[in-house]
Amino acid sequence: MDLTGKKVSIIGAVRSGIGAAKLVKRAGGIPFVSDSGSENKLRESILKLKNEGIEFEINEHSERVYDCDLLVISPGVPSDADVLNEAKKRNIKIISEIELAGSFCKGQVVAITGTNGKTTTTSLCGHLFNVCGNKTYTAGNIGVAFSEIALDVKENEFVALEVSSFQLDSIDKFKPKVAMILNITPDHLNRYDNKFENYISSKFRICKNQDEKDFLILNKDDEVIINITPAKS
Repeated sequence: MDLTGKKVSIIGAVRSGIGAAKLVKRAGGIPFVSDSGSENKLRESILKLKNEGIEFEINEHSERVYDCDLLVISPGVPSDADVLNEAKKRNIKIISEIELAGSFCKGQVVAITGTNGKTTTTSLCGHLFNVCGNKTYTAGNIGVAFSEIALDVKENEFVALEVSSFQLDSIDKFKPKVAMILNITPDHLNRYDNKFENYISSKFRICKNQDEKDFLILNKDDEVIINITPAKS
């Protein structure tokens, strides 16, 4: 992804949003961060953005948000948020923070999702890889945002990445070397039209771009995963 001279709006001024903005700036793009939260809630984020010399706005999503070539969303932004609906009307490309980071990461990504156990499994994977002598970053919903470290990961290094369904909803070309689905039980259904099948589909997006050179690890003891796998394969 070439961001040189490109305007990139980032929705959400917390951990993932700040990481995305810093990545865009390092990649030669022009980041602009927008968050509808108040100054009291975003004091730490405001300080970080100012220190990085990144332009931002709070308390609203102004018209400036749409003056961009690309829009990046943080995991906590609702899929039906007005700012996203308006961006779609204007045909602005929308991607998640992990999609952005993944396009710049040269290392091997082990992406882990599931309703429960993601943090524990991701931590364990990161620890085991490091103990075995492989330089490994632990990122995503655990530790640092993926976009904070993506540009620093070398080809022979690894990323143990915790991934939520929210992050998977807005991927396009995200392609982990190893994808892992731990389990799937009803959760966050209000985000998925109260349909469990929509939530399941979101989880399986983790492997949508994988090919015969990649690996998909599934929990054979999870009834939902095993029943849905034939339809997804």
